[in-house]
Amino acid sequence: MDELNADQSSQLAEFSRIMSQIEEAARNTKGDWDGDGSEEFATESDTYQEHYESVIAAFMEMINAGDETSLQFNNAMTKLRTAF
Repeated sequence: MDELNADQSSQLAEFSRIMSQIEEAARNTKGDWDGDGSEEFATESDTYQEHYESVIAAFMEMINAGDETSLQFNNAMTKLRTAF
């Protein structure tokens, strides 16, 4: 479980790095955009941001669940060792 949590955390870090680059490019483009389609682009940018935040939240829930499972497993193993 500990290795799984480490893998998930590193994947979250990599995902965040990639998505931050995309977000920065979108934000820069949104700021430079002028004329036709600017409102639609702004709406799509906002939608992207909502999806981005949802995915990050889901990643964090998954990692936290793994952390909790790992903690509970370790506690159970400690109780078993002390019982026998």
